[in-house]
Amino acid sequence: MSDYDPLEWKRYVYLGGRVSAKHKLFKLFAKLGYDEARKIAILRFLRWKRKNPKADHIKIFEKLLEFKGMANLLPTLKELTRTSMILGDTTKVEDY
Repeated sequence: MSDYDPLEWKRYVYLGGRVSAKHKLFKLFAKLGYDEARKIAILRFLRWKRKNPKADHIKIFEKLLEFKGMANLLPTLKELTRTSMILGDTTKVEDY
């Protein structure tokens, strides 16, 4: 671990917070268990589909994969990343 840089590590620790700030649904998914996140993803998709009745089949399938993919991403994340998704990005960015 000779190339270990603590500043790089700190930046990646809060990456989950930055993601959940941009995509709010990740913040909700991170609070839930994996099965519950998948169920919420399906419910969000059904809500989206109801709001967009004129969407074509390709757009509907894309949206389904988007919601499902977001929920399926959670098992691949570390607990620290999920915690930062819940808490948000608490880092202070400064230029020197």
